Amino acid sequence: MLRDLLKRVRPRGAEDPRALREGAWRAAGGGDAPRARALLERALALAPDSADTHSDLGNVLVLLGEESAAERSYAAAIALAPDHASALANLGLLHARRDDRPSALECFRRAVRADPSSSAAIRGLVDWLPDDAVPHEDIALLRSVVERFPDHAVALAALGRLHMRGAFDAAPALAALERAVSLGERDPDTLTAYGAALQELGRLEDALAAYDAARSRDPQHVGACFHRAIALLTAGRFAEAWPDYELRLRSEDRPQRAFPFPRWNGEPLAGKTILVHAEQGIGDEILFASCLPEIVGAARHCVIDCSPKLAPLFVRSFPPATVHAGHQADPVDWTLPLGIDVQVPAGSLPLYLRNAPTAFPAHQGYLRADPAKVGRWRERLAALGPGRAIGVSWRGGTARTRTERRSLTLGVLEPLLRELGFHFVSLQYGPEAAAEAAGFASASGIRMHHWPEAIDDYDETAALATALDGIVSVCTAIVHLGGALGRPVWVMTPRAPEWRYGAAGERMPWYPSVRLLRQAASADWSPVVDAVRRELAALRSGHRG
Repeated sequence: MLRDLLKRVRPRGAEDPRALREGAWRAAGGGDAPRARALLERALALAPDSADTHSDLGNVLVLLGEESAAERSYAAAIALAPDHASALANLGLLHARRDDRPSALECFRRAVRADPSSSAAIRGLVDWLPDDAVPHEDIALLRSVVERFPDHAVALAALGRLHMRGAFDAAPALAALERAVSLGERDPDTLTAYGAALQELGRLEDALAAYDAARSRDPQHVGACFHRAIALLTAGRFAEAWPDYELRLRSEDRPQRAFPFPRWNGEPLAGKTILVHAEQGIGDEILFASCLPEIVGAARHCVIDCSPKLAPLFVRSFPPATVHAGHQADPVDWTLPLGIDVQVPAGSLPLYLRNAPTAFPAHQGYLRADPAKVGRWRERLAALGPGRAIGVSWRGGTARTRTERRSLTLGVLEPLLRELGFHFVSLQYGPEAAAEAAGFASASGIRMHHWPEAIDDYDETAALATALDGIVSVCTAIVHLGGALGRPVWVMTPRAPEWRYGAAGERMPWYPSVRLLRQAASADWSPVVDAVRRELAALRSGHRG
C-alpha cells in the first residue's frame, strides 16, 4: 500500500497530465493548435494509457490538417476504450471525408450505442446515410435512444429524418419532427425534413411555412429551397417555383454535363442554334418535350439530346430538329461540329415558357407514333374480338421514388379487370410483369394480354398506346407517353402524388387528354379503382372516348 501511495505522490515541479490537457484545451480554444499539440504529447508521455488524451490529440491534429495522424490517435483511444464515443464519432467524420461511408457509419453507430446522448454521433449517422437507403437498423437504434431520452431533440429530429429516407414514412416522421421542433431543434435540416413530412401528408401550406422557416435561418439552404419549389409546383404556383427548381442541377446524383456552350436564359432565339439536352428520366424527358414545339419554331435550328429509347419518336415528332440519341453520362464532344450557340437542360424550358396555367397550350398530342406500327397493332387488337382495348400499368417508380405509395397489384385491380366488353393489355415494364400477368390469370381466370415486344421497344410502346382505346395507369412514364400522344389516360394517383400531378383537380396542365383519379386516404385504392371502373363503363356506353 505504501508503494502504491508513493506512486501517486508526484515530486514537486513534476507535470500533471490532467493540467497539461486543460492547458491544451485553452491553447486550442485560443487558436494555438501547435502549443495544444505539444502539451498533449507531453501528457501522453506521462500517461500513455489515457484514451481521453489520445482523443484530444486527434482533435488537435485535425485542426492542424494532419488527418492520417489524427486517425491514428482516435484509433489508439478506441483501442484503450472501445466505447469512447467522442473518438468514435470523430473517426467517423474522418472516414466520411474520405468517402468511406461504410466505415463512417459503423463508427457513428458504435458512438451512439456507447453514448446515446451524443448529438455529434447522431447527426453524423443521419448526415451520412445514403438518401435512398431504408435504414431500418438505424431507425431502431434511434427509437431506443428516444425511449431512453424522450426529450432528446437531436435524436427526435434524426429519427424523423430517417423515417423520410427510402420508405417516406411520413406519419411517424411528422410525430418525431414536431416534438423535436417544439423542444427547440430548429436548424434548417430539421425544418426542411418537417416540411417534407407535412408535404408527403398533403399539407402543402404547412409545408411551405416550414420551408420558409428553414430559409429564414439559412436563405441559401439548398434542401429547403428545392423542396419549397416542389411544393409550389404541386400547388400550381409555377412562376414562384421554377427558379429554385434549377437547384436540381446541383444534385450529386445527376450527371454534370459540361457542354461547352453558353446557357440559354430565355433570350430571343432567332438566328441561333440551341441544344436542348436530357437530364432526368424518360417520363420527364417526355413531359418537358411539350416545350419543344415552341423552341423548334423560334430557333434557327434545334438540336435535341434524348434517351435512345425516345430517339425514333422524337425524330418523327420534331422533323425540323436534329435528334441525338445518347446517355447522360456520355462525352459531349459530339456537339462540337453542330454550330451550337446556346444550350439548356430540358427541365429548364418551363422556367421561360410555363409560368402560369394559361401558358400551357391546348394540344391533341405533340408526339407521333409510327403509322405503320400503329396499323399493325390495331389489326392485332381487332383480332381479340369485339370490345374496347385498354392498356394497364400498375407499378411505377423505385424505392427512392415512392414505388410503394404509387403502385398496386393486379389483385387490387380485379374489380376493374372483370368489366365486360374490354380487352386489357399490359403496358407494365419490368421483368416481373409477364409472370404477374400469368399468375393473375391463373388465380382469377382473367386474361391480361402481355406482349413483351411492345414493352421492350419504346417506339412499339408508343404505337400500341396509340392503337388502344385508352390507358389506365398509376403514376409512371406511360402516363406521360399517353398524354403526349393525346390518348385518353386515367391515372390512379396516391394521396400525395409527385408535383407533376398537382395537389387537386382532375386535370394536368401538361396533357389535356389525361384524367386524374385521386386517393382520398393513403393506401386505400378501392374507391379509386371503382371510379376508374365507372369511367370505363361510360366509355363502353359511348359517353367518353
